Amino acid sequence: MRVVSGITLVLLPLAPLAIHAQASDAAFAPDTIVQMPDGPRVTLLHADGGGVAALRLSVPFIESAAEAGAGRMLAALAEQRMAGPARQIGARVSASRTPWGLAYSVEGADVDLEYLTYLLRLATAEPRPERGVVDAIRAELRVDLERQAESPGDRLLFDLRRAAAPELTPLAGSPGSLRLLDEARLRAVWRRSHQSASMSLVAVTAASPPALLAMLEAIGLPADRMADSLATPDPQETGASPLLLRSWYGEALVDHALADPHAAVAAYLISQNIARSGTGVEVGVRLWQLRDRTLIVVAGAAPSRRTAASIREAVQAALGDAVSSLDPCVIEDAVDRVGREYRTRARSPGGLVEQVGRMADSTGGASDALQYLAGLARVTAASLSEYLDGLGPPFVVELLP
Repeated sequence: MRVVSGITLVLLPLAPLAIHAQASDAAFAPDTIVQMPDGPRVTLLHADGGGVAALRLSVPFIESAAEAGAGRMLAALAEQRMAGPARQIGARVSASRTPWGLAYSVEGADVDLEYLTYLLRLATAEPRPERGVVDAIRAELRVDLERQAESPGDRLLFDLRRAAAPELTPLAGSPGSLRLLDEARLRAVWRRSHQSASMSLVAVTAASPPALLAMLEAIGLPADRMADSLATPDPQETGASPLLLRSWYGEALVDHALADPHAAVAAYLISQNIARSGTGVEVGVRLWQLRDRTLIVVAGAAPSRRTAASIREAVQAALGDAVSSLDPCVIEDAVDRVGREYRTRARSPGGLVEQVGRMADSTGGASDALQYLAGLARVTAASLSEYLDGLGPPFVVELLP
């Protein structure tokens, strides 16, 4: 099981970008988009003839506070169902909780396409785990929550997300919500979310569209089997406070969009300013994609309460320098770097369906992965200055020992 929270660490660019294979821009353009009657939307991408097929099925849903963590548990159960059968043909499978729902991915030989779609049917099947499996997964997620609660860095990020988006349910859940997630509740969440007509599939395969569509007919539930949400109060529980041995400080800028390439360019430039500043304190930059907005987070730690001012100054300077040093040559280099990383992540069939599918999950557009690159090429010093000015004041969180 992978949990994709939407956090991407922006690496500090002290060395030249290594040369890797990259997907061409044309690879992001859909060949065919078909909305199946009462079924998923299917986006077919060009297969390069390498004999590898990759499929990524998205299931959108939103958890209530009392259901928080259900997506992670459904993903874990789905991955367990797929894992054994996938080994029989050497296929790679994964199930991820994303900011928008669940993503089930399979990758293997194109000649095994029918079996790969069978793996997706297993992933989307009603969860009926063996005795003790749900308890074991719940215990694993509780350990994750406890580990995060003991980490000051994780607590800082949690508090920043809560300050910037207080109405959004945390994907990891809470001790209270995990306690409520028994098999009956998980099946209710599954019935509410796994409607065939709400799903979307991105595929790289040499198979014809009719052949692929025929293999997908049994995926998901028909609309008439949809279940209602369970009306349960918010358990209102949070984890324990971490032991603080250092001072932590962070600021989050909020972009009320999900696919504006200015965000990645700005994060890269901020990381570059930090790398060159030589402040001697630990500061990092993250792009954090939530369900309906993007956060640019700059945060770090100082050795003690006495040096807390140094981390505040470093974070504030990093954000200020990004606005004041918009040199056109520097912007051009940042745009190139962001574009190359974007294309590099899509260099394999599995990476390509992940990039295209994830962008479609966030925006709803099957062609928006390609449009992102087109928008990236139009980023200039003037447009970036306007973008940063429009973000407004940052949200601030400080943790002191």
